[in-house]
Amino acid sequence: DITGELIKVIAEEAMEIEKTPEKYGKGFIVTIQESESSIDNLNKLSKLLESKNSSSSTIKFKYIDEQGNIKSQFISQGLKLSCTHEMCDTIVSIFGRNNVRFLLD
Repeated sequence: DITGELIKVIAEEAMEIEKTPEKYGKGFIVTIQESESSIDNLNKLSKLLESKNSSSSTIKFKYIDEQGNIKSQFISQGLKLSCTHEMCDTIVSIFGRNNVRFLLD
């Protein structure tokens, strides 16, 4: 605060940051880069969807060309993926750290 005044924060609840995806997350955003991703990555994700996850999530896919332009986007809804940090880490292991984000809206 540049002015030296105090900031007052009013909140109805507080929670650990690790628990926010389970409460507010709707799924994941996965960026598929033309130069880096392969059909093998999608097959690994498909196998993950066959596992015993009880939650229903959405994945928004963004297909990016080598110049970073979005070539297409599509959404898969009702997928059996839990929206947790652990699941995000698993998807990151398939597509890479910079290509996976939580979908919050």
